[in-house]
Amino acid sequence: MKKLLIFFFTAGLIGSYSLYTLFVQDALRSGRIIIYPESDQCAVVAEQLVDSGFVERGDALMWLCRLKDISTFSPGIYRIEEGDPIRNLFNRFRSGAQEPIQLTITSSSSLDVLSRKLAAQLMEDSAAFSDYLHSEDAGRELGLEPHERSSVILPNTYEVYWTMSPEQFLDRMQVESERYWSSRDSLRERIGLSRVEVVTLASVVQAETNRTDEMPRVAGLYLNRIREGWKLESDPTAVYGFKKSFPDSVIRRVLHAHVRFPSPWNTYLNAGLPPGPISIPSLQAVESVIHAERHAYFFMVASVERPGYHEFSRADQFGRHQRKARKYQQYLNRRKL
Repeated sequence: MKKLLIFFFTAGLIGSYSLYTLFVQDALRSGRIIIYPESDQCAVVAEQLVDSGFVERGDALMWLCRLKDISTFSPGIYRIEEGDPIRNLFNRFRSGAQEPIQLTITSSSSLDVLSRKLAAQLMEDSAAFSDYLHSEDAGRELGLEPHERSSVILPNTYEVYWTMSPEQFLDRMQVESERYWSSRDSLRERIGLSRVEVVTLASVVQAETNRTDEMPRVAGLYLNRIREGWKLESDPTAVYGFKKSFPDSVIRRVLHAHVRFPSPWNTYLNAGLPPGPISIPSLQAVESVIHAERHAYFFMVASVERPGYHEFSRADQFGRHQRKARKYQQYLNRRKL
């Protein structure tokens, strides 16, 4: 009987020590782990921790899951520091104490392209973002027509959580948009454009030139045309309208058929700005409109001598502009474009 008691006592000590060593197990290295929304997360996460070299064994996490009757964790990206006790990791995974990420939004040709960029950085897929941004709910929230919605998206880098939903994303964009415009509305009002109109003109400017140092000059030219009631006659707007009807078309050179194609976006046929942005422009393009260069130019044509830039002419220099335009057309012909 005495030997039996000693055996059970010894076994208890060994078992207690084994459990103790499990629960005081610490992370072996620093890093990040992504927890996806899936079933049987305890086992999956325990395996991830071992496979990624954060811990030697996943038993402790499994024991804690059973002890607390937990089968799922909050999805997200979590930071792990070397020496983190396993119980601390368990509590963070359980409570959803994620590490923020840097979400980078760049200029995009459409909301669908933006959605693919968001999906590459966040948990939700591109269809979820695209469906919501095009939805009636999004329209009601923004108070904007479908063709105006992209004007609230300001390319920049934002600190967010990986699990950000499409609804949360749009909420954040509204907050950031209000913050941005609150210090610029007075400047915007001086040029006589609404917020949507500024972004719309910025999208046209960016489509005309990718040279940021030239953007304020191009913006000033279009503002001159708007003030004087001239049509903008912007090639990118004609191309945009054409491609809305023929999305699979490949346009290497703007032709007469494109600039005469009937579309509300075609500023060769319609006065004023297009109905909305033709892209999601960069902040530099938006700033170029707000701080547009004041000058007397009304005409521009791509430069042969300075690729990527333009030649500008005043309203009384139409003959000069035509000569520059013919020179550029001849240049394209020689290159067989």
